Amino acid sequence: MSFHDLALSAWWSSPEDDLPARPLRILLAEDAPAGQKVVAQILDRRGHAVVIVGDGRKSVDQLTGGDFDLVLMDVQMPVMDGFQATAAIRALPGEKARVPIIALTASGANGNERHCRQCLQAGMDAYLPKPVHPQRLIDLVERLGTQRPAPKANGAAVLPGRSPTRAEAAAAPGNHSTQTGAAPADMPVATEEIFCLKEALRCCFGQQAMFVEMAGYFVNETPGLLKKMQTALSNGNGKPAAAAAHQLRGTLLYLGAGEALKAASALEAEAAAGDLAAADQSLHRLEEQTERLKQILRPYFEHN
Repeated sequence: MSFHDLALSAWWSSPEDDLPARPLRILLAEDAPAGQKVVAQILDRRGHAVVIVGDGRKSVDQLTGGDFDLVLMDVQMPVMDGFQATAAIRALPGEKARVPIIALTASGANGNERHCRQCLQAGMDAYLPKPVHPQRLIDLVERLGTQRPAPKANGAAVLPGRSPTRAEAAAAPGNHSTQTGAAPADMPVATEEIFCLKEALRCCFGQQAMFVEMAGYFVNETPGLLKKMQTALSNGNGKPAAAAAHQLRGTLLYLGAGEALKAASALEAEAAAGDLAAADQSLHRLEEQTERLKQILRPYFEHN
């Protein structure tokens, strides 16, 4: 393990000795199940209460009907994207319009300064690149989320019951393993371009159980998302194809799947730009890479 890998594992399994002054009420707007799982689990372990919605419209509805300390907003979502949702939130009356909003963006990870400036110009307070680094997420959430007075509970209870403390969550079954995930003996031969276990575990904070869960998301959601891309491109409609590629990319980010991630990223960009011929070629590459990845990953969850 590198120093970074060890630091992540140490953070994940460290005792409850630095919890925030108060638990925060956080609204997470994210359409990818893998992204939802990772962010919510990090924040749950800090004792924060997290409500998850899958599109921007629902984030506005939740904030309108309930009180939150902070919003984590994926930039690209169906129905209403993060920019549109932020504009709608900033137009709400009273204090709700001033709730801190942190953008979650894959583009920021690649140094896309224009995209990051766009997040700030849209009214967001900060941004975090994906895949998220747990300590950066915690630092930013707890710094921005505690700048406002704690919201008062209202009659429409939109938040779940008390989240487990970090110690409680760490003691739960399957939540504190720091195994490095040795490959099963009958695992197919793979190159790091197709799948890199070390990178996957780094993105899953050294947690083999989380990695297996991410692999499960990938296997379960990929056929439906590929079908959506095929149908959209056949109908000459790039927008839904780009949205489906974006959702699949949100899972691939946590699997160390280099070639599949490249194909999904290319398809998303090409479909969004209306270059459907290029998007169709990228779809063929994506279908090939996801099938190879599925075969490589199968032994991991078959042995668990």
